[in-house]
Formats: sequence, C-alpha cells, structure tokens
Amino acid sequence: MSNDTNQDTYTSLGVVQHYAQLSALQPAEATILTLLQTQLGSMKMLDIGVGGGRTTQHFSEK
Repeated sequence: MSNDTNQDTYTSLGVVQHYAQLSALQPAEATILTLLQTQLGSMKMLDIGVGGGRTTQHFSEK
C-alpha cells in the first residue's frame, strides 16, 4: 500500500467522520486511567500523535 493510498484513506470524509465521533475510552484505556488516576497529576505524558486525539480529553483533565 503506498503512502498516497494511506493518505487518501485516512483523509476520506467517511473515515474522518468515523474517528471524529469517537470519544469513549476503550476498556484497556479506561483501566489504565483508573489504575493511574492518583498519579496522573504528577506524571509527564507524551502523546505521540498516532490517532485522532480521542484520549486527550480524558487525560488532560488529570
């Protein structure tokens, strides 16, 4: 698959709309948030930008 094909796929309206409407955490993400909730305020986190920013709203509060 070429880079152009990937770019065409992930910039297509249907894919963008799909990812834009996602906001809930996945079960594993919710577990991590729960397990680390008391430590998140003092931790540094690096978001390497491999998604649409869906988890940012959940972690930025902490």
